[in-house]
Amino acid sequence: MREPDRTVDVDAVERDVDAVLRRLPVPATYSGNMFRVTGVLADATSAQIRRRREEVTMATRLGTTLSSPFRDLAPDPAPDADSVKSAFEAMQSPVIRLVHEALWLSGVAGHDDAVAAHSRALDCPEADDELWRTALNAWARTLDDEAYWFRLERRAKELDDPRVSTTTVAALRSRLPRRVLAPNAELATVAAAAGDSATVSRHLALLHDAPFPAESVAAALREACNPVTDRIHDECGALTEACTDSPSDIIVLGTNLLAAAPRLLAVPTAVLPPADGLSTALHDEIANTLARAAVAWVNDGGDPTLVQPLLDGAAGLARETTTAELVERTRRGLAEAAILAVVEPWTSSGNPDGAVEVLRRWRKRGVAPHLAAEVDRVVKDPRAIRAALQDVPTRAVFAGCGVRPHGHRAYAEDTWVETRFVTVFWVPVYPLGSYLSDDEFVYAQVPMTRWVRWVRHGLPIDAGVATCLPLFGRPITVAIGLATSVVLAGAARFRRRSIDAWLDERTGGVQE
Repeated sequence: MREPDRTVDVDAVERDVDAVLRRLPVPATYSGNMFRVTGVLADATSAQIRRRREEVTMATRLGTTLSSPFRDLAPDPAPDADSVKSAFEAMQSPVIRLVHEALWLSGVAGHDDAVAAHSRALDCPEADDELWRTALNAWARTLDDEAYWFRLERRAKELDDPRVSTTTVAALRSRLPRRVLAPNAELATVAAAAGDSATVSRHLALLHDAPFPAESVAAALREACNPVTDRIHDECGALTEACTDSPSDIIVLGTNLLAAAPRLLAVPTAVLPPADGLSTALHDEIANTLARAAVAWVNDGGDPTLVQPLLDGAAGLARETTTAELVERTRRGLAEAAILAVVEPWTSSGNPDGAVEVLRRWRKRGVAPHLAAEVDRVVKDPRAIRAALQDVPTRAVFAGCGVRPHGHRAYAEDTWVETRFVTVFWVPVYPLGSYLSDDEFVYAQVPMTRWVRWVRHGLPIDAGVATCLPLFGRPITVAIGLATSVVLAGAARFRRRSIDAWLDERTGGVQE
């Protein structure tokens, strides 16, 4: 085969050939071939084409049917008048004509056997595997036959048009193997989308057993996944655009994308080998897009709880470690934001221990599954709940008495959590509060540990008992204690009811 013409714009020629192949859908590779539709022989002269067109026009007017020179490969049913007209008009383009010639009967036995067998198999995809193997084997021999390519070069020269040359034939030579394999690849992807694993396995076996280079098979399968790839790109693009232009649409678009993802991703996962990487890339594209959309939703003032299902779905889709880490950071960050939003009245009023009590009550009553683990983490994390600073007890000690911090804990980033106590002769007596601090500043008030809260609440009771006992005696002290217990129990019950009412209002009263 001669070298392509170096004076021709190779990229432009390849784009022209690709455009022709795109306009000829894979299922219509033969049924939509201009020569099959018109009944014109592939090497027909301009005069012969003109005469055939006149015959077709006259037959249409008379309501008669012209015979086809292709016998059992004649189109069935007969094409309509518009299709025939379009096919005749397309013959005026030498590029379209040469591509269609390459895929139709030429009078050369081996090539015609390949076209005939492949056309019959494609007309009836449920045909037995032997017909598919016959077609693929015949095409493999044809594409390896230099005589076939010399004939196409001769035909390009006979068309006598600067738009076709040996470069056009070279472009066809690099693309026809994938085009011949495309029907089986497309049938495999359609079956994968429908969940028909048996048909997927059948067509993948036909492709891998065919005498074609492995790279041609891989390229055909990749191209067959293009509709799915384009659909995912489009839906991710629409969601990304909504993040900027219409954040209110994020929940609907994200939910739709997440619902469609399993069916779409099943296609490349089923037909491509793991080493291909396309399936992994598409999984991560969706996961990344959902994570970014969730952040955009919250930044626009949206309720963080509404995007948690999107982030949970993204976590299940992520494949690369970096993507999984990004989604997890986003999911945890927004879950924490949603949780802290529930206790905002307590944190803004400087009551982090009240915030912990609310969260524990929420957890006990039942919290949405996607927040349960995060509620537990926030309650246990000494730094997670940070309340606004009110009156911070000043660290000052004179002769061992005053206020000083005890028990540094939760060290991180040169800060720690300390609890400030009223101190008598260097002995911590009564806790005033816990704070996120360093040597110079106090940054926020944080919850006290459980034992410190017991000391804070129990010490006044113990002090009261110790005072009343010598003054009033045991019976009166016991009575005062019982009355105090009743009052405290009533206060606790009232507090729980108040918290429950707030949770019902803030979380919609949803219980699991």
